[in-house]
Amino acid sequence: MVDARIYPVLDELRACLCAALAESAPCFCGVLVGQDIPVEYAGDCENCGAAYVRLSSAFPSSDTFPQQDISAGCSSVRAYSVYVGIVRCSPIGDESGEPPSPEEADAHARLMLSDMDAIWKAITCCFSGAYEDEIQYVVGMFTPLPTQGGISGGEQELTIQEPF
Repeated sequence: MVDARIYPVLDELRACLCAALAESAPCFCGVLVGQDIPVEYAGDCENCGAAYVRLSSAFPSSDTFPQQDISAGCSSVRAYSVYVGIVRCSPIGDESGEPPSPEEADAHARLMLSDMDAIWKAITCCFSGAYEDEIQYVVGMFTPLPTQGGISGGEQELTIQEPF
């Protein structure tokens, strides 16, 4: 059975994200389901990183979007908690324990802010085009992710009501 409700929306958002990152395309750009941040997909390509549209949860939300309905039935419309994010390799300094140079730290901060802007454009431009009259959505907070194992990034929270 193929999902015809939310997957096409998530895949279109993924295509918009990949297009917004065309100049600095990461190694991976895909749709994921779950709570894990896909650091393992960052890889060793030229623009080390992974861009993703990640479904985190779903809940009934017909009349109270973006809030969860307290009752649900067979014909209830769902809302989906989605994160649109990018992780990149971050400068870690040298083998002697010296931190990254100020220039490396500044270049990385500029890349992270550029990625944040690409995520915003992917969401707002994608939904104002192909799905403008079909879905409702609420953009939440952008949150930088903690650096772990030389990977850092950020993700934008988004709640999408399925098309009906």
